[in-house]
Amino acid sequence: MTGTLRSIPLIWKFPKRNIFECMILHYLFLKVNGYACFSISGELVSGKTRTTAVDRAWFLVCLAVVVTLWTINITVVERPVDVSPLLSIGSRLMWFTCYLTVLFGIVWNFLYRDKVWSLYVNVFKVDQQLLALGANMYYTEMYLAMIGFSLVSFVFMGVLNIGHVLDVGFELWEFSTFLYSNASLMMLVTIYSIAGSLVWLRLWALNSVMERDIQVCGNPKIIQVRGKDFVQTVRQYMQIYDQLCDLTETVNFCYSMQVMITVAGSFVYLLFFAFGVILFIKENNSVFDFSTASLVWSVFYIMSILLIVAVGSTVRHLGRNTAKLIDRAIDSSTDAEIIEMVGIRTE
Repeated sequence: MTGTLRSIPLIWKFPKRNIFECMILHYLFLKVNGYACFSISGELVSGKTRTTAVDRAWFLVCLAVVVTLWTINITVVERPVDVSPLLSIGSRLMWFTCYLTVLFGIVWNFLYRDKVWSLYVNVFKVDQQLLALGANMYYTEMYLAMIGFSLVSFVFMGVLNIGHVLDVGFELWEFSTFLYSNASLMMLVTIYSIAGSLVWLRLWALNSVMERDIQVCGNPKIIQVRGKDFVQTVRQYMQIYDQLCDLTETVNFCYSMQVMITVAGSFVYLLFFAFGVILFIKENNSVFDFSTASLVWSVFYIMSILLIVAVGSTVRHLGRNTAKLIDRAIDSSTDAEIIEMVGIRTE
């Protein structure tokens, strides 16, 4: 634990100089929630980790908490009398997917804990190459934005939970399972959004560098790199782009299955909510008398889905722009070395 403890003061150190100084708070957040049951070994920039007895014990504790609350949710918690059976089924299925997501995430990230930390190690390597090309990574601004996004997310979640309890009412066990399941959903959306932002921010930085350095020479189809060796610079662009593609695969490897389960659960809840509203109106009730809590949670699940889609779409859009810029640089070259590099990439 010494490496982890030594890194804690970096949380309030400013300005931030690299990705590790930005992500140490995120790592501790993952660790507390059971998503990073490993310890930092040595210096942060070394990228070395180890799994101690404390880490293994914490993994078992987190696993036991999830299984216990999941069991209570299934066997103890009863449907409130003022909630329709349809919405109750939808809520139970949503909670089921939330617990399944957490259980899967804790086990998956423990089995592949080296993969989780390798995301930040590889981001650090990409950053060194981008900085060498003159990119500005805005570490301090990124760190403050990450903290702000996380705080807003969980304050919003807290307000929703308190409002729901005041509207519907819960006993202690009911509130515990309800709070944990919905907090786990917000936690996953936050973690995935931050991991995805690591990729799209670097795609944006690479695009900015290429747009700054690439210039047209008379013929629009002929370009050159301003003040730099063309072949060497294009090679760097291609290497960075390949590494960013690998980072995207790492994010998907760590979190895509959990995201898919959560999105599926959200759609199921929204489907039951839609049918519940239709039946409520068909019974000659006013739509304004429908459960406010159910409406608010439906909006929350829709927002979660939209945020997940927005992160993926941003990475896809910026990745396409990067590929177009690199292809444009390659197409304008008749250099044998560039042609050979392209041949190797397509084999």
